[in-house]
Amino acid sequence: MKKFLNLKYAHTFVLVLLCSLISFTFTACSNDEPEPETGKKDFLVGTWKYQFYDDGFVYYTFNENGTGTVFEKDGGYIDQDDTFTYIHYPIEQRIKIFWDGDYENISYEKISNTRIIVYNFSDEVEIWEKQ
Repeated sequence: MKKFLNLKYAHTFVLVLLCSLISFTFTACSNDEPEPETGKKDFLVGTWKYQFYDDGFVYYTFNENGTGTVFEKDGGYIDQDDTFTYIHYPIEQRIKIFWDGDYENISYEKISNTRIIVYNFSDEVEIWEKQ
C-alpha cells in the first residue's frame, strides 16, 4: 500500500512541475520590439530632404509627437502628399513608419545630426539632409 501512495504523490508532483514549466514559458515571452528611447531630444525630429533628380525630391517631416508628413515632387508634378505615424529606434538606427494600416521599416546610418544614409524598404540607398 505504501508503494501505491508514493507513486500517487510522484504523479501529482510531476503534474505540478509540468504545469509550472508551461506557465513559465508563457510568461517568459515578451514583445521583441525594443522600447524607443525617451527623455532626450531626438535628432530625427525636423524636416529631411532626399534629392533624387535635379527636379525630383522628397521632404519627410518628423514631429516630436510621433506623427509626420511626406511630400514628393517629381518632374514638376506632386507624386505624394501624405501623413504618417512613426516610431524611432535610435539604438538600432531604424524608423518604423505606419501608412494607412501598413508599415515599413527603414534603416539608416547616421553621418551627422544633419545627414543620414537611408536604406529604404527596397534596400535602395538614399542620402537625407536635414533642412
